[in-house]
Amino acid sequence: MLWPLAACTTAVYAHVQMLDTYSDHSFRLMALAVGTIPHVATLAVYQMSLGQIEAHAGKLQLLGIIVLSNPIKADSKDTVAELQDSYQHNMSEEEMIGDRA
Repeated sequence: MLWPLAACTTAVYAHVQMLDTYSDHSFRLMALAVGTIPHVATLAVYQMSLGQIEAHAGKLQLLGIIVLSNPIKADSKDTVAELQDSYQHNMSEEEMIGDRA
């Protein structure tokens, strides 16, 4: 789902409650923005960090917010419990080895 937004600060402020609601319900939110990098051909963009690229791009224009749903699978609770049990079991073994040392 993609919503076009007008002005970055005004639109985001007006939609904060909606974005908070999606976030509170475990949706992932991704901002989509565009900018222009002057003289991009002369830059080694592949060696630059994201922060450096954004600094060269200057002011970015917010195009919209992407809302992603990643629902928890039915068997996730069992998987998490199994991982926790495994972790606790391994910790107990490490503690016993540490006691013998």
